[in-house]
This record gives sequence, structure tokens and C-alpha cells, in this order.
Amino acid sequence: MSLGNTATLGAKGAVIFVPVEFTCQPGAFAFLSVQVTERVGGDIASGSASEQVTSSCTGSVHTVTMTIIPFQNPFKKGVAFGQASLSVCQFQCQTFEDAHNIQIVAK
Repeated sequence: MSLGNTATLGAKGAVIFVPVEFTCQPGAFAFLSVQVTERVGGDIASGSASEQVTSSCTGSVHTVTMTIIPFQNPFKKGVAFGQASLSVCQFQCQTFEDAHNIQIVAK
């Protein structure tokens, strides 16, 4: 599982689109969550999204674009911190995580 290095800004900061690449075995149950936090002036813009991605479990690499809506302040172009977590369950459950700075860019 890998969180993308770039998020795309939309609707004047009301949303960002964050790509996440992952692989899970056919028949597995998978749940993906992403959180992004950015300092904007003297405030913080942050948001999160979660999604069941079981239909993407094919054994091949798959990319999902997560739609992150900020809780209060809008996102802006610049550096943010992103965290992604993928929980995969088949015969047992495993959680995979990736966290690093990401660049928010305009469309």
C-alpha cells in the first residue's frame, strides 16, 4: 500500500483528491482510510475519508482516488501531511500504513 505524493485541489480548497495504490488478494475484505492535515496561515485544514475497497481485491495493483473534504478550513496549494491505512482480512487481518508529506497542487 502506498499513499500518493501529490493531491489535487478542487472546488477552491473545498476538496482534495488523494491517490492510494494497493494490492490485496482475491476474496479478501479490505478497508482504506486516509487523513490529510495542512497548516494554512495560522490555522489547520484537515479532513479524512474511509472506504471499503473489497471489490478492488483482485491480486493486481489497484489505485483508488480518495476524496477528502476538510472539516473546517479549506485546503490550499502547498505541503500537507498524509496518512493512509489499509486493513485487509482474509484468513487473518493485517493492517498496512503509509505516512509522509504530500504536495497539494491545483488541477
